[in-house]
Amino acid sequence: SFFRSYGFREIGGSEKQVLRCWRGEFYKWDAGIYKKITKDELKARLIMHLTKQGIETTTDVVNNVSMNLSSQAFLPNERVPDTWLSDSANTEVPSIAIVTKKEILTFKPDGGVEFSVNTPNFFALGKVPYTFNPDATCERWLQFLNEVTTEDEQLQRLLQQWAGYLLIPSQQYQCFMLLQGEAATGKGTFTRAIESMLGGDNCSAVPLRRFINNFALYQTYGMKLNVAGDAEEELTPQIEAIIKTWVGK
Repeated sequence: SFFRSYGFREIGGSEKQVLRCWRGEFYKWDAGIYKKITKDELKARLIMHLTKQGIETTTDVVNNVSMNLSSQAFLPNERVPDTWLSDSANTEVPSIAIVTKKEILTFKPDGGVEFSVNTPNFFALGKVPYTFNPDATCERWLQFLNEVTTEDEQLQRLLQQWAGYLLIPSQQYQCFMLLQGEAATGKGTFTRAIESMLGGDNCSAVPLRRFINNFALYQTYGMKLNVAGDAEEELTPQIEAIIKTWVGK
């Protein structure tokens, strides 16, 4: 069937399901994460498959097969990203995990870290664009933090703590950051460095004035960071209320 040929892949010596239908959209696992498939692409692949089988691709046939495919690949709407598909008891709370190019780092309550290879059994929509290296250092970055904070160690720890928050796939800490300062004081450099750490595909850039627009806020869904840029206007009570809702307060 089409589901068997397109929705499964041999990984680590066994066949694993890589096609999922979640909240009305199809996603296929590739290189560690699930990527959205356009309806046109899926329809084209389905028609090619049916044609090879000698089946007439009428509209009714294609629609019926598509509905059947949706049921076979179905994930419940309450499922959230960054959860293990094998764990049916925890579908609404993301794991404290980071997906990298090659592995999944899961952080345990006791502070330990569990490593596992990337797998379609973990429903992730984003990853950081590098592998984990616990011995990595960056003296230039530490020097930069020292410069822009005028050697304020408490502020340096806060900036580093915030960078760590952004890697967590949930809003459990219910906070956001406002960078205040004169021009050319390192705000933009810090932001660009954080965007590079997270990967451009995990970042959005919706300005504060557009937070009152639900369609604009949709662009932030699934992102680890939204950079609003220079706020040229006062933070109005309406926008402030929306921001608090957005971060989970």
